[in-house]
Amino acid sequence: MYTITLMVCLNLRGKLAHIEAAKIFCEQYKLYVEGPALVTTCAFLYGRQYGMWEAGAIERIDLPELKNIKKEVKGRPDLKEHLEQAKVTSEVGVRRVAETLKYAIGEANATETLSQWEGSGGSAATHWG
Repeated sequence: MYTITLMVCLNLRGKLAHIEAAKIFCEQYKLYVEGPALVTTCAFLYGRQYGMWEAGAIERIDLPELKNIKKEVKGRPDLKEHLEQAKVTSEVGVRRVAETLKYAIGEANATETLSQWEGSGGSAATHWG
């Protein structure tokens, strides 16, 4: 009976680790926002440059320089608001990914994990009384 219990525990360990990792990711999602926020900000700034180019306000699209952006943000509160909104949007996106992943892992593992747990509990109760 010990061997069966050991095998059940080994089988459950991986599935429970997946569930725990998804739970932790969901709780700590803010630690993973920086990369997506950077991509979102770059896409916004490029789109802005493209729009100016398309309108004929600039002759070519250059890579934005951080010092110039900081200068422009000081004089344009609307631009600052847009950049902050890009960060918030990224945070919401990462949170939704974490929640969806947690749900999907729970769904994928729930039936088999519970079945193994119940099955091992039943055989242990029969064997040990």
